[in-house]
Amino acid sequence: MNHEIRRRELLSMGATAAAFSLLPNTPVFCADSHKHKPKFRLSACDWSLGKRSDLSAFELASQIGLDGVEISFGKPGEENDLRKQDVRQQYLEASKKHGVEISSAAMGFLNQLPFASHPETEQWVADCLEIMPKLGIKVLLLAFFSKGDIKGKPKLQAEVIKRLKRLAPVAEKSGLQLGIESWLSADELTRII
Repeated sequence: MNHEIRRRELLSMGATAAAFSLLPNTPVFCADSHKHKPKFRLSACDWSLGKRSDLSAFELASQIGLDGVEISFGKPGEENDLRKQDVRQQYLEASKKHGVEISSAAMGFLNQLPFASHPETEQWVADCLEIMPKLGIKVLLLAFFSKGDIKGKPKLQAEVIKRLKRLAPVAEKSGLQLGIESWLSADELTRII
């Protein structure tokens, strides 16, 4: 077995060790969580877990060590429509049972029914904003990919801005945040914000 270390590797290891020595005593990840509270918690969206709008996402998240699940907020009438009080109760119970929080909500369907142009999407976002406090959620992800992509499309971006100007006061009043997931450039995002 060759134990030679090149100068570049030695410098890299030294820099890594120096960086870790600057960290405070509390670990970022810790298997012994009753002694150390982690600095941040890990969550995944339900569709990344293969469980879109599926209550079993909480059980799977618990099994793989996640702290939270970002749940899908869908169109009216879909299975597990969060507009229904009994469905919300099931989500709250699954969250509690498995010790996995509902970290946020996402509207992934906006990739197929664009927020910028579909006539009902603004109302659906408003529906979600009304429901989020009932689930203890503070963040809503709005997706802008595929058919919903607005990168390099100033007219669609202008429409998004108009719609967000109507929705932002509702979110702000309840202490909620709207997140944008997109291919937009920093300049385009800054314009929207």
